[in-house]
Amino acid sequence: MSFELLSKDGLVREVKFTFESPEFQKEYTKELKRLASAPSFKLQGFRPGKVPLNIAEPYLTREASSRALQALELKRLGEYLNQTKEVNLIVISRNANWVDNKLELTVKFEVAPEVPVKNLSEVEVNYPVVDEDKAVEEMILALRTQRSTYEVADKAAEVDDLVEFSAETTDENGLEFKPFSGDLSLVVGSYQFPSEFSGEFVGRKAGDEFEAKLNFVEDKEYTVKVKVKEVKARHLGEVDEAFIKEFLNRDNVTLDDLKAEIKKNLDREIKSNTLKYFLGQVNEKLAELYADLPIPEHVVEYYVYRRFEAFVINTLPKAKKLSQDEIVKLTNEEIEKDKEAKEVITSEERENLRIELVQGRYIQEHGISVTQEDLDKYIDQVSIMFEQPEQYRREAYKNEQFLQAARNEIVAQKIAELFKTLVKVVEVPTSYTDLVRRNNGQ
Repeated sequence: MSFELLSKDGLVREVKFTFESPEFQKEYTKELKRLASAPSFKLQGFRPGKVPLNIAEPYLTREASSRALQALELKRLGEYLNQTKEVNLIVISRNANWVDNKLELTVKFEVAPEVPVKNLSEVEVNYPVVDEDKAVEEMILALRTQRSTYEVADKAAEVDDLVEFSAETTDENGLEFKPFSGDLSLVVGSYQFPSEFSGEFVGRKAGDEFEAKLNFVEDKEYTVKVKVKEVKARHLGEVDEAFIKEFLNRDNVTLDDLKAEIKKNLDREIKSNTLKYFLGQVNEKLAELYADLPIPEHVVEYYVYRRFEAFVINTLPKAKKLSQDEIVKLTNEEIEKDKEAKEVITSEERENLRIELVQGRYIQEHGISVTQEDLDKYIDQVSIMFEQPEQYRREAYKNEQFLQAARNEIVAQKIAELFKTLVKVVEVPTSYTDLVRRNNGQ
C-alpha cells in the first residue's frame, strides 16, 4: 500500500495516497460503463442505457472521474485505517493532483480517540425499582383522572383542583403579552405551567389576587397579575362496569380484567423506562470518568452545523424551495448571528459525542449487536398493545424507519443491561409515574 503520513496533529491526520495511472484508469472505466448503461442516462437517438461508450464519455467524464476517485479513496483509506487500527470519523478536506503520470490524493481526516475500558465496579449508579402492582394502580388512577369532573366549590384551592382565573401579563416595558392574558384555567399541581406558578394557587379562594413572575421567552421576565375567578373541586371518574368496558371494549368485564390488561402492556413500558433512566444516570457518571477524553472537534462542528441547518429548513415557509447552496448560506448566517446558541449547542454536542464514543467502546469490547431474534421479540412485545397484533407485525417489518428506531432502542437497552453488570447498582424504589416524568424531563 502506497501512502505517506504528512502530519499528525491530535486526532487529525493528513495522508497522501499515490495511484499508478492504470489503477485509476481501471476504476474510471468501470464507473463510466456503469453510468452509461444506467436507464437514467438518456441521449437523443439512443435507447436509455444503450448509448455507445465512446459517445457517452464526453457527457460523463466528470462524474465518472469523481466516482472513481471516491472509490479509490474509500479503498485506500480503509487499508490505511486497517493497518493503523484507527477509526475515521470525518473527512475534513481532500486534494487530487497528477504528478509524473501518477495520481496523488491528499486526504485530511479526523479519527476517534482511543477510549480505555475502565473498572466501573466501585461507581455507584441509582437504579429505579418499580412495584408492578402499584404501577397498575397508578395507571388506573391516571385513567380515572382523565375522566374527572369538576364542581364549583367555596373553598381554598388544593392540588388537583381546577382553578379559573384572569391574567394580565406584561413585559418589562409594560407591553401586554397576549398569549397569556385574559381568561385562563389550570389544574393545580399539573405540568401545564411551571410548578412555581401553579403552586401560587394553593390556599387561594375565588376573588383572591396575586402577582407572579414568569419567563415565557428565555432571559425575558414577564409580570403576571392574577385574579382567581372560581375554584372547582375534582371528582375522579368512578371505576364501574361502564368505565372498565370503555377500555376493554367487551362485555362482562371486571376490575381484575382491567388490571390484567394494563399489566400485560405495562411490563414492557416499565422495563423500557427503567433502563432509559438508568442509562441516563450511567451516562452522567461516564461523562465525569472520561472528562479528559480528547473530543474530535471537527465532528462536533459538523453536528452543530446540522442542528442549525435543521432549524433553517424547519422554519422556511412550506412553499419555499431553496437550493443546497442557499441553505448552506442561510445556515452559516444563522450560526454567525446567534453566537450564544452556537456555544450552547456546541457544548451539548461535545458531551453527546463523548458519551457516544465511550458507549461505542464498550459495545465493541462486549460484542453488543442486534439479532433478528431480538427484533422479532421487540415487535412481538409491542404488537400486543394493539387490537390486531398480527397485522401490526406485518406492517412493522415493512417500515424501515420503525425498524431502525427499534434497533436503536434494543441497543440502548442492551447497553443499559451491560452497565448494570459493570457498576455498583443502588436500587431506589420509584413510582412508575415519577419515572416517566423524569424520563420526559419533567
